[in-house]
Parts: sequence; C-alpha cells; structure tokens
Amino acid sequence: MPHLEEHEVQRLPLNISAVITGHKVARIHVDGGSRVEVIYEHCFLRFDWDVRDRLEEDSIPLVGFNNSVSHPLGKIRLPFTVGVGDHVRTITLTFTVVQVPSKYNAILGRPGIGDLQAHASTPHGALVFQTPKGLAWVKFSYEVVSYVSDGDMTGIPRSLIEHRLNTYIWVQPVKQKKRSMGPSKRRAECEETRKLLKAGIVREVK
Repeated sequence: MPHLEEHEVQRLPLNISAVITGHKVARIHVDGGSRVEVIYEHCFLRFDWDVRDRLEEDSIPLVGFNNSVSHPLGKIRLPFTVGVGDHVRTITLTFTVVQVPSKYNAILGRPGIGDLQAHASTPHGALVFQTPKGLAWVKFSYEVVSYVSDGDMTGIPRSLIEHRLNTYIWVQPVKQKKRSMGPSKRRAECEETRKLLKAGIVREVK
C-alpha cells in the first residue's frame, strides 16, 4: 500500500458497496475481526422471496465484543460481487442472518476478505484485491458524485440503478397526496429527466 501523508489518512470505518444476489447493497462494513459474514434482517427482507426461501437453520450463536449473544435467524450462501468498472470479482459467501438493530446492512468478515485475497486498509479507506482485469481499489462509500455527464451513464448495469419494492404481497398500496414544487425545482426536474432519457437510463411510458 502506498505511503500516506497525515492529511490523507482516513479515520472513518471502512464501509463499501457491493452487489449481493443481484441487489446493490450499501453500508457493508469491512471487519477483519468478524469470523463470519453477516446480513442484518432489515437488509435480508429486501431480497426476493425465492432468495429468502433458501435460508437454512443455524443454531450457532454470535458473541459480540461486549459479550452480548445474538441467535441467528439462519444462514444462506449468496453471490457477492465487488469491484470498480470492469475490475470486479464475484465469489459465493455464507452469510449469517441476524435480527439486531444496526446502521449497517451487512458485514464482510475474515472469511470473505480471505476468499477475495484482499487487503483491507482503514487508513487508505480501501479494499484492494486482484481481478482478471488487474488490481481493484474499492474506496469507502462515503464519497458523493456531484455531476455525471450523459456519456458516463451508458453501460451501467440495470441491477445497480433499478429501484425495486420487495414488500409483502398482502400490503395494500397507499396513495400519497400531491406535492407541488416551485418553478425552479420543476425546471431542474425536467432537465434531469431529459438527461436520463437521452442516456437511455429511463424511458417514457403511459
């Protein structure tokens, strides 16, 4: 890993984004001290029913750093894709599903870091590993992209940008009241929509 000047050192937790079983998942905490991969229930429930139905029984409790004990809902093997651009790797990981409150969606622990043959560096704010196309540097996911040109939007996998509502089939839809926007916001909305249409990200429907 390259040398860092003092002002370049990252001091935030190393959190990344990845695609798990076709779903873009953010706030994945990289924790080399965890002996298992974890998915929290609030994230697991967003997966499709046919995925959730593959959950297997797991009776081994998890013990936290403060000696708190959590009994998992089960375990499941899922494809885990991580990388940048065409520098990506896909591996299959066994996740333990737990029902505890957390600001994270999942934890990438020692087994997953080992399977990726990755080096996790909190000071660099990056997870580094080899891919068939070369070395991938996955930066911590606190960065915000302020502008994306029309040309940058093409070729983005649909699974990364498509919004899906995976809810219970018996839930009735609720119509929200109409919310009006001012003239400047309406102009900005129209301009952004034109960009998405031009890039082929969205299409007009009746």
